[in-house]
Amino acid sequence: MVFSLIDSVSRWWKINAIRALFLPFDADTILKIPLSHNLPKDKLIWFRNKRGEFIVKSAYFIATKLLDTKDEGECSTGDPNAYLWKKLWTLKLPTEIKIFSWRACVNGLPVLTNMVAKGMQVCCVCPICGEEPESLIHALISCDYALSVWCLWQGYPIELLLNAKDYTSLVHQISSSSTTKQLEFFFAISWSIWYNRNMLVHNENGLPPLQIWEMAKSIVENFQEAIWWIFPPSNLFKWAE
Repeated sequence: MVFSLIDSVSRWWKINAIRALFLPFDADTILKIPLSHNLPKDKLIWFRNKRGEFIVKSAYFIATKLLDTKDEGECSTGDPNAYLWKKLWTLKLPTEIKIFSWRACVNGLPVLTNMVAKGMQVCCVCPICGEEPESLIHALISCDYALSVWCLWQGYPIELLLNAKDYTSLVHQISSSSTTKQLEFFFAISWSIWYNRNMLVHNENGLPPLQIWEMAKSIVENFQEAIWWIFPPSNLFKWAE
């Protein structure tokens, strides 16, 4: 909670804790936020709907509106990723994976090369293979471990992944040349690889490639099965009559 980052005596941010938990740019931004002298209890408020509660639907409408506004004020081509964002939020995936996928597409994940670029004194060598700098495309696609997971996706052209130079460009290629379900599998596999990477970075036991593939497969299939039960096809009722 936010309250744990505030010193109740000085009634100001715990500077050392914030700088230890966040990247330099984010830490500087947080430390510029003024605090109430009364230190009221934490309360989550989303001012974009009448109840003050955050829901993905309200965030989606805001994002769509911002994209539409941006398109109107720019050239006819607009945001080249606008179509991708709209498609991403309609995928049948858990919200956590959609947010991860969006962060990956804007190169917003804390891979080591990004941390170095933000001024952090860390070694940028991949913590998994120990051979190359950990860029986004390396961590999720070209690292030997990541490739061993992708190779388990039978029937998918591995050459497309091997030739990828940029994650967002790769997503555009997959989005235009593959089915929606394949795109969902792609993001689920990416998330599972990142999940395993974080376990290893935090000194926990990693999982073998086959287990990561099974995890990604289960995420997609279980989520779609849950959606099916909540919103069954209309034909189901037709044949039941």
